[in-house]
Amino acid sequence: MSGPSAYSEATLAGPDGTKFYTRRYSPPSGTESRAIVLFLHGFAEHIGRYEHVFPQYTLSPYNFSVFAFDQRGFGRTALEEGGKPRKGITYGFTSWENQMEDLVFMLGQATQGLSSGIPVFLMGHSMGAGEVLSFITLHRSNSAAAQVPVLSGVIASSPLIRQTHPAPKWQRWVLGKVSDIGSATGSLAMSVPLAATALAHDPEVAKQYAADPLVKLKGTLRGLGDMLNKGEEIGEKGYKSWPADLPLLVLHGTDDEITSFKAAQKFVEDIQAKDKTFSAYQGGFHELHNESDGVKEKFIQECIDWISGRLGIPTGVSKL
Repeated sequence: MSGPSAYSEATLAGPDGTKFYTRRYSPPSGTESRAIVLFLHGFAEHIGRYEHVFPQYTLSPYNFSVFAFDQRGFGRTALEEGGKPRKGITYGFTSWENQMEDLVFMLGQATQGLSSGIPVFLMGHSMGAGEVLSFITLHRSNSAAAQVPVLSGVIASSPLIRQTHPAPKWQRWVLGKVSDIGSATGSLAMSVPLAATALAHDPEVAKQYAADPLVKLKGTLRGLGDMLNKGEEIGEKGYKSWPADLPLLVLHGTDDEITSFKAAQKFVEDIQAKDKTFSAYQGGFHELHNESDGVKEKFIQECIDWISGRLGIPTGVSKL
């Protein structure tokens, strides 16, 4: 592609031989990146839904790069362009262990070809935001732990810590047992109810979401169990492990009917970070980056300015 929305695409062989679809958004040719943002998308979606967001990060005076990938079991990593499943792949098939392993791998990929010591920011939305918070607070592998000190900051958009309307405890108990057992039962898929109208106030967002062949509202028992139960673990005890020197920005709409605004707010209140910000968007739905009436522009700019502030770059120089 060319123009301000330019990105490069690649398919990378990652853990377990998974072929990941990736995109890299870079500053104009000849301009050195001042930071790299590794982004993780939400449940049942893909990085193609952020084409209007990430080009803004690359513009002067910011000149950030963004590296994003369709997660294991989702988007083009799981499906062909027309939405047909790739051979031998179950849509939504993933686990917390898979996600942490994939994240470590992608951190290494994101910085390839960039200057040594470039500041690295980790960002996620919804399920992806829950993953980045889990990576920092619940990681158990030495490889994951070794990556944390290199991060310059974390951004979590509408993080899945708890659902706004939680599933019954018995359902989460069953999903948790499946996750613990880790048997073939965990690969069984089930439909997940989600109202597209709850994503954003703009009705076009719901229409495009419903018509997107790369969006399928289903997951596997293992993936769903880990997603919900690890989210709760973040809020119940994971917050105690947040590094004091790692900056955090959490952004959440007050009217989010999918992930809990109150749980996200409490997480930020509870962690002992020296530099932490909870940004509440009054009346905002789940996807602030797709909201109308200037909200998405404000959201994108706030994220960019927050990164800039951690790098000592004057903010508000170039508004969207």
